Amino acid sequence: MSAENDFVREEARNIGIVLKHIQELLAKPQWNAYELAAMGTFLHNAYSGVERILRCRLAERGNLPKADESWRKTLLRRSLETSFLTEAQHTALFDLLQFRHFYIHGYAHQLDDVRIRQIAESALPVIGEFLSGASPL
Repeated sequence: MSAENDFVREEARNIGIVLKHIQELLAKPQWNAYELAAMGTFLHNAYSGVERILRCRLAERGNLPKADESWRKTLLRRSLETSFLTEAQHTALFDLLQFRHFYIHGYAHQLDDVRIRQIAESALPVIGEFLSGASPL
């Protein structure tokens, strides 16, 4: 078993834990300010974990994007082109990438609970699907 496969397996496990927390919060009809901030953190964590898996997989192929201001978008595009992502996964992850940018550069009290719920509800099944195909044998 390679170190890369161990890394991907551990990332997938951690993302799975985060997805369970997202499911728990989605089950609540309303969130207080702390739960909204937690959802933002969990979405950011889930996206970052998927991004790390994609970076690992693209690195295995020698296809990592150069480090510039748009490398994250390029990473998603190359992951789609190399069939690491489906079109639906790419779309949902691009939405998460846009959310990540807001989350990193904004404040938790500025999060819109309706929009965050929409992002989480659309991302949850897509990330679960991604993980089922991303885990090494």
